[in-house]
Amino acid sequence: MLRLLTDRHQELVEQRIACPNRLHDLLSQLIPGGAKPELTAATAKTMLATVRPRDQVGKARKLVAIEYLAELTALNVRTKALKKRITDASSGENNRHRLNRGGNRRERLSIVWRPAYAVKHSVGAPDTEVAT
Repeated sequence: MLRLLTDRHQELVEQRIACPNRLHDLLSQLIPGGAKPELTAATAKTMLATVRPRDQVGKARKLVAIEYLAELTALNVRTKALKKRITDASSGENNRHRLNRGGNRRERLSIVWRPAYAVKHSVGAPDTEVAT
């Protein structure tokens, strides 16, 4: 099952890489100076909002760019959901009990401090009076 999910994730990632490349290409044709190389869905959306093509080819490019933008946001959501499914599938029903490599801290401290406390407070030593 895990292999199937990871293969699907790889397919989505490949589509996720190709979609912004196509969108970037269209934006560079629509906007003078083009778009930045690091194109996100939010920046593409703001850039498309500023574009007002006058000819039919420009309008068609903008419509295709809007479709690519919708595809990009859908791929982002699907990739995120698939990552969660992979994590859940790989974790399974594992109940892990992690032990402290240092041992039981309370017990260790009580062993160390018990003799020091006994010496300081004379615990366990017989009461002795000093003769004057």
